Amino acid sequence: MHEHERFGPERVRFGIVVVSDAVYEGRREDVSGKLAKKIITESGHEVTYFSLIPNDKGAILNVLEEAKESPVDVIVFVGGTGLGPNDLTVDVVDRVADKEVPGFGELFRYITFQKRGSIAILTRAGLWVYSKLLILVTPGSPDAVETALQLFLPVARHAVAEARGLRHGMPKGV
Repeated sequence: MHEHERFGPERVRFGIVVVSDAVYEGRREDVSGKLAKKIITESGHEVTYFSLIPNDKGAILNVLEEAKESPVDVIVFVGGTGLGPNDLTVDVVDRVADKEVPGFGELFRYITFQKRGSIAILTRAGLWVYSKLLILVTPGSPDAVETALQLFLPVARHAVAEARGLRHGMPKGV
């Protein structure tokens, strides 16, 4: 166990938000959100929030505001990382976040490049801190969700401790 993990929660509480017009409207089944939930719970953490929303700035902002007030440590947005006009998740999160954690996106794209080649440059996957809440944004494909969570879950407790300032003398519950 890394030193900083001793300050983090035993189990990280995740929220999963699938951002997809097709899934929200029932035109396509949610495969990636369900996969994210399975991977997170099998890793010993818990999912305390799950939502399907359209590619809509207001819907994304509402989820972020709800998450700040809910018992969630990390919100995983699935979808909205591409270059299309409806891919808004990254733009909305980036505008409101306090800090970006660039290493996640860099490694995600590197791993994707190793698997799939230059297509990796077209994703804007990333990690941010917003009001002591971690926000992970991953593309909507099942492979991308699995890659993102395999990359993030080993450092989840440490990341929560860092984002909440727990190793800097702040009380554990803050």
